[in-house]
Amino acid sequence: MSTRLNTWLPGGKVYTFGSGITLSVVAGSFDGVAAVVQRAAIADSSSGFGTTFDMIFPAWTINQPPKIAYSSDEDLSLVLKDAAGWLWAAPMRAQVSIAERGWSWTKFIPHTTQENIGVMPALPVVGRIQAFQIQGASGASYPATVDVAYITAKTPTKAVAGDIRRA
Repeated sequence: MSTRLNTWLPGGKVYTFGSGITLSVVAGSFDGVAAVVQRAAIADSSSGFGTTFDMIFPAWTINQPPKIAYSSDEDLSLVLKDAAGWLWAAPMRAQVSIAERGWSWTKFIPHTTQENIGVMPALPVVGRIQAFQIQGASGASYPATVDVAYITAKTPTKAVAGDIRRA
């Protein structure tokens, strides 16, 4: 994957929040090929992990929800911080095998926790996404495990040697 796609790969910088999060980089399988994946064990619905635009090199510049190649044994939530700093959440459904999924802004609702003060807009503020988080969802069984192969602005149409980290 080209860097122009603003791709996050396992082993990149992340932060954790809540309690009982364990992160590891392990061998997984994506499209029938062994691949390096970021594995997170998420303890509860208020815990998870994420990254901010400035933790990625080159800096994250996408303005639409990303595509994520992942597997998860429980439903989770994808949380994005929009250009104005408001948090929005969308369901991240459980799936047995690593597969790429994408979201549109219409799938996001206001997150229950906000860092901003004031009147929240009815829709996400379009512009550079400041952060993404993967966190537990209410009603899921815990601990939940998620494997992430990559997060990208768009599906690559052509891969070249060295684009994807393979185990």
